[in-house]
Amino acid sequence: MNGFKRILLGPVSAIGRPVWRELPFFLAACYLLAPASWYEIYTLILKGVFELGDYYTERAFTFVSVGVAVAIVLTVAVHAVGRRSFKAALYVLLLANLLMGRFIYYNFNAVFSPSLAIILGETTPGESREFLGAYLATSASVHAYAIVVLVAGIAVMLEELWRVRRTSSLWGGAAGGLVVLALLVCGVVNMQYTVAMLRCSNMNELEKCDYFYIGNWDVDEASNYAYTLHTLRLTSHEIGEIVDNTCRAAQRREAAMKAPADSALTLVVVIGESYNKHHASLYGYDLPTTPNMDREQRLGNLVAFTDVIAPYNTTSVTLKNVFSCNSMNQGQQWYDYPMFPALFKTAGYKVMLWDNQIGTFQTAVFSFSLNSVLFDRRVIKASYDGLNSRNYNYDGDLVDDYFRHEDAGAPRQLVLLHLMGQHLQYADRYPHGKGYDRWTAAHIKREAPYLNQARKTVIANYANATLYNDAVLERIFAHYRKRNAVVMYFSDHGEEVYDYRNYFGRDHNISRSAQLVRNDNEIPLVLWFSPVYKARHPEVVARAQAACHRPMVNDDVSNMLLDLGGIDTRYYNASRNVLDARGFKPVRRIVYDHYDYDKLVREAARYQSTTK
Repeated sequence: MNGFKRILLGPVSAIGRPVWRELPFFLAACYLLAPASWYEIYTLILKGVFELGDYYTERAFTFVSVGVAVAIVLTVAVHAVGRRSFKAALYVLLLANLLMGRFIYYNFNAVFSPSLAIILGETTPGESREFLGAYLATSASVHAYAIVVLVAGIAVMLEELWRVRRTSSLWGGAAGGLVVLALLVCGVVNMQYTVAMLRCSNMNELEKCDYFYIGNWDVDEASNYAYTLHTLRLTSHEIGEIVDNTCRAAQRREAAMKAPADSALTLVVVIGESYNKHHASLYGYDLPTTPNMDREQRLGNLVAFTDVIAPYNTTSVTLKNVFSCNSMNQGQQWYDYPMFPALFKTAGYKVMLWDNQIGTFQTAVFSFSLNSVLFDRRVIKASYDGLNSRNYNYDGDLVDDYFRHEDAGAPRQLVLLHLMGQHLQYADRYPHGKGYDRWTAAHIKREAPYLNQARKTVIANYANATLYNDAVLERIFAHYRKRNAVVMYFSDHGEEVYDYRNYFGRDHNISRSAQLVRNDNEIPLVLWFSPVYKARHPEVVARAQAACHRPMVNDDVSNMLLDLGGIDTRYYNASRNVLDARGFKPVRRIVYDHYDYDKLVREAARYQSTTK
């Protein structure tokens, strides 16, 4: 009977034996490989929101399980090697990783990420000494040291206590083996998010990959390092290409002013965020969310384009194509062409970029992917004459900051303003108590089974954020009203706000429908002309008015800007400029790489007409 038990239970017991015999190391590694995930679970329990099925609980357990699986593998290695020096080396590496992570988090509220890896790689020895001198003895650093010493002390104590307790019964060993096997399988299954991320072959795929947003602060260490290294590998080629193309265009001076040219001209490009044009009264919304643009349109100063879409509902992928002179619908890659600000600077414009998202979402792949292009040191030198150094709570403050730094005497200027716009959370996008809290749930008259008081409040907050966005634009119009100026405003993408279902934000994971692209991809684009510009260039205003219903994608705005700026360059593509009546040629507008936008809309309209 004992022989049968050994045959049956022995293999299962053998699975758990390495973990049992090296239990202190295993427990320490479980914590050290996912310290932030364990802390997240602890926080959820304290807040009383820890429950199975909850998104944040599931997320925390996912990353903990991956850390535990890696800890099992390391523990088996320690048992197999059998050398105390090997185990000590692993302890040192794990504790050093903990120290680095806590040091970064406590001092800078950040995590190890691709952006931080690049900064560390570019840091000189002198800068390193200055950095250590400034942060080595801060209270935050002492806090990090204390945690590492505490964890190390507990590990040493457990190792000493466990020396006398390393045997177990056959049944106990089998039970332990089953637990270890279950933990290992659970961790391997949950590595699917990391595996999906590692299978991405370019940054577009990586940004659209659903892997629980690896790179945020509570990810397990193994997944975060995999994410960081893989992201750096993918971006190295793409960033290198667009940087080389941009700098080459600047060095070869592949742009010049046409003759005759305005002696003084200011082009202002305002890029909005998450703007659903169907929530703008300028495009027919029932609440007066854009009173200033409405008035400017009535005065004949503003032209609203009615058929403009974004190719994606993500900022990074869209804006990389906006800033590049490529045309996606002609199969051109963004990194194979230079960025249009460099062409303007080469042609003699003073180019200024004020970005209210420059320091936000720093660990997210979409933020790193875009910022690593726009703010590469060589791109900055080739493309801009000035940049902002900080973010602001509200876009109006960003605009005011730019006005304080403006060189009003520069004859030709390109001003780029990237707003936070109507990005989540909507109630955080406008100052309260200053007339922008105009609407509440009571003002939302639309009825649907899924619309309750709380969801109507979200819709009202979005309307208030849109009202504030309009006020920011009016501030810009007023500033340039007496100058020879053109202001272009468009959004990077749209946003769902309970428009046709119980959902707000942007859904990256479902098949694309006409209803989704209507809200996520149809965007506002307007041209505002100062009275001075209108008097000098009535033909341009007329061209804009004639073009306002032509179909376009916002990645082609560079061609409109090169036209308006009077710039002669081989990168100008007349077929993609809706202002050029002779040269413009409509093309299939593809969204999300595969879907024909116009076909989706036509099929939806045909279906609706047959079901009435």
